Amino acid sequence: MSASHRLRDLLDPRGGDDVMRPDRRLRLNLRRVELASIALIFDAAVEGVFGYFRSSLAMMVLSGLAILGAFVFLGAAQRGQQEERLRLIWLPEIFVVVALLLSQAVGYLISLGGRIPSGYAMVYLAGAVFFLIPPRRFAWIGLGTFLIFVLWVSLLAASPFDKTVAIFNTGLAVVAGIFGRRGLHRMQETEQNQQIHIAAQNEALIAANERLGRANAELASLMAIAAHDLRSPLFGLRNLLDLAASRLDASSHALHDLLREASESITVMLALVGRLLEAHETEGRAARLREGVDLGKSLERARQRSAATAAGSGIRMKLEVPPHPVQITADVEALDQIFDNLVSNAIRFSPSGSTIRLLVGIEEMPFAEVIDEGVGIPAEEREQLFGKFRRGATRPVHGPRGSGLGLYIVHTLSQAMGAEVNYRPAATGGSIFRVRFSGAITPASI
Repeated sequence: MSASHRLRDLLDPRGGDDVMRPDRRLRLNLRRVELASIALIFDAAVEGVFGYFRSSLAMMVLSGLAILGAFVFLGAAQRGQQEERLRLIWLPEIFVVVALLLSQAVGYLISLGGRIPSGYAMVYLAGAVFFLIPPRRFAWIGLGTFLIFVLWVSLLAASPFDKTVAIFNTGLAVVAGIFGRRGLHRMQETEQNQQIHIAAQNEALIAANERLGRANAELASLMAIAAHDLRSPLFGLRNLLDLAASRLDASSHALHDLLREASESITVMLALVGRLLEAHETEGRAARLREGVDLGKSLERARQRSAATAAGSGIRMKLEVPPHPVQITADVEALDQIFDNLVSNAIRFSPSGSTIRLLVGIEEMPFAEVIDEGVGIPAEEREQLFGKFRRGATRPVHGPRGSGLGLYIVHTLSQAMGAEVNYRPAATGGSIFRVRFSGAITPASI
């Protein structure tokens, strides 16, 4: 750190941000003890020189003690800033008390010559502005040292008028210092509260901007998917209708084939629209009644619903369940959607002749797994696997590319019912998707 930068830190009257935070306040106070110790060394040296020319041994001794004490405070303040374990919490207060007592001692020696100086009052007012000492502690310091001031002034060989004026003026300075420290402390508290409020508003604005950015990204993805996945079947449908119109005299068999292909194009488009509506419904879905569900039977129903599709792709499906049923509490409709999406994905990405295993088990909590022997998911795509509109680079083995919503729906529905879905690659290739359920009922025997 450069000397000029360190000097700016030491002289910083405001204390920077978070000035009311205890660790921040202590660090700033230690910096200021460091600077004030340096000033005390020079001031004591000047007083010592004056004491020499005045042949005042007491002033020279006092100056020497002040310089020695200043070096002690200087070293302690520097160590307190460098070593976190040194919690020199009371060092600033002790320094202020010592400085006030030294100023009174100097004032007493000077007053022996017939003049009562105001050095103590000036030091107290400076301390009120310079150090970040809590108002109550600063008030006790002022009142205690002021009583000492009153005591030695009353013992001086001076006129009652001079003593009264000195005590009155110094008392006013102490009162001004107490109220000044309290006012500065309140200003700092108000400023900190404003900073907290502004920081909270900034965080809310950042969060809103992030949500808006995500919404814009999702909208862009939606438009890209709709433009790509709807345009092709729409073009195909138009071409088929044009072809049918141009062949009105064609055989009924030929027209039947054209209508069948048109129907398939419409089916593709309806599937995409249905997928988008399903994702939208999932996001705004209210909590539904949960009931006891046999996890194995739920997975068996998903297998039956996908049996025809799997057979058409040349894929076998195998259900593996424990001897006793595993009961969970779940939203039955959401559970069916989760399993249908996972099984559908497994079929689309598995080669013909492979086997998809549907597994139920318990490891601390009940779980269901869908294990395929497909192409797997590249490591670079796994982090965003359950994101909205996240379509991997790998093309499915069977059927067209999906909308990037299936796993998003699985993740959203799982979270809604307190379950957790995760992915891991299979040891022999392929993918393993596990849905782990909490709040399970104790497995029942039958």
